[in-house]
Amino acid sequence: SCREFMASEEIQNPPAVKTEMENMIKEQIVLSEQRLRVLQYIGTLLPPTHTKSDIHEWYRTLENLNKNIDTCNVEGVKKMRIQYELVQGKCQEKVQMCKMALLDMNICAVEDAEVVHSNMLQMTEKLKCGFEGEVEHMDSDFKEMAKWHEKCCQGLYKCVQEAMDLWDVHQLQLSQQEDALQKKIDEYRWEQDHIIEMMKGDLDTILKKMQMASCEEELKEYLEITLSTLDQIRTRYEFCITLKQIVMDEVKAYPKAILWQLISYSIAISQHFSGKEIFKQ
Repeated sequence: SCREFMASEEIQNPPAVKTEMENMIKEQIVLSEQRLRVLQYIGTLLPPTHTKSDIHEWYRTLENLNKNIDTCNVEGVKKMRIQYELVQGKCQEKVQMCKMALLDMNICAVEDAEVVHSNMLQMTEKLKCGFEGEVEHMDSDFKEMAKWHEKCCQGLYKCVQEAMDLWDVHQLQLSQQEDALQKKIDEYRWEQDHIIEMMKGDLDTILKKMQMASCEEELKEYLEITLSTLDQIRTRYEFCITLKQIVMDEVKAYPKAILWQLISYSIAISQHFSGKEIFKQ
């Protein structure tokens, strides 16, 4: 009968709809596994070997996968809706056939056949509403899930970008410290070279004058000048030694400064991700 037909498993749970559902789930699993690998890959995009452009490229890949999953869901719902519509068409065709059979076989009057036909149409409409409700509910869930995924991925992208900003600040501070140390070393080298050149020049001048001395009196005079010049040379040399010690102290302190920068960066990262700080331990 028509009632038995519409109550059958084939109508209530259409195999074609089940097939489309299984196909959609299979594709969802494949795409979801791809997305999971992309999400896990973010753990390898660490500075300084990777930059913000690498993070941006990673996010574009993630966005494309999300779009592919959304497309898969939309297409899956569309195919299931088509299969449900085909089932509804079969039901309407069956109802019409039952009505014609009642009339052709003179089982009941036309008025009674219309009543039966109306009741059967109501069953068909109820089945249609059930199908549509199921599809609409699924479609709504997919849309909400897509919004949720988009929001989560945007949040992750922003969080990683901010972490990269922390590295940029850290790298800038390291660069400034390195430049400052290099500047002091270069200044020391220039000062040292300048002092050495002056000492060599002064000594050459003294030797030439002593060689040119024509008498003991001139020689004594040049000797006094020589002793005074040597005192000046000693003073310059002592200054050079002091300057060297200052630079050496800064060079020795540099590793500690770098260590502190690393600790500061680790603390900043831990606070950013609300994690436990372990670097100092």
